[in-house]
Amino acid sequence: MQRDSASCQTGRGHRFSRRARVLCLVALVGLGFGFAGPGGNRVAEAAGEQVAVASRISGTVERLTQGNRVALKVGDPVQASDHILTSADSRARLQFPDGSTVVVGPASDLEIAAYDMTSKTQPGALLRLAQGIVKAIVDTLPGNGRFQVAAPTAVAAVRGTSFIVQADKDKAGIFVIDGFVFVDTPQASGAAVTVQNNQGTDVPAGGKPSAPGPWSTERVRSVFALTGLE
Repeated sequence: MQRDSASCQTGRGHRFSRRARVLCLVALVGLGFGFAGPGGNRVAEAAGEQVAVASRISGTVERLTQGNRVALKVGDPVQASDHILTSADSRARLQFPDGSTVVVGPASDLEIAAYDMTSKTQPGALLRLAQGIVKAIVDTLPGNGRFQVAAPTAVAAVRGTSFIVQADKDKAGIFVIDGFVFVDTPQASGAAVTVQNNQGTDVPAGGKPSAPGPWSTERVRSVFALTGLE
């Protein structure tokens, strides 16, 4: 994915200010668009390594780890390759060692495939959202770093610090809280749109990103409510 690589390498070798940090979000359509995590084989290598801590839990949340489902409690470690599974009325906030946070909303399945911001070759993160909603706030991203989220229907390269992704197998909605996002799909190469602060876009399976623009007040309130956990 050369377009992602190019857009994410601006300022290589330097750390960005809070509003100028580079964030990469990649959401792939279907299961045929597999990709390696940070550092190529890093996804496989990182399995079992602690990458985050559960800093806040609301309701019933489970961690699927090495084939076992266990209740996730505040202070519990989260390892690479773990899935965070929330019920219809639960949420979880994950705190990463670089200061970044991810809130997993209700009825979600998020895999923390890999997370390593200290790698000298390819620092970054790979998260896979099978369904549900997440909010990510990236605190520090090295100039050559990549922050990737895989959801079922969109491809986006993001510059900014915070965003929300809501997805299922048929569609994805991306809302930008801070920064701006380049959104495209593998099938519709060249149909990319740029989504700025307080704008969103929707990407149906097999379709193109909708024209970016403000979401309704009701919809914005909904996604913030689903990812709110203070």
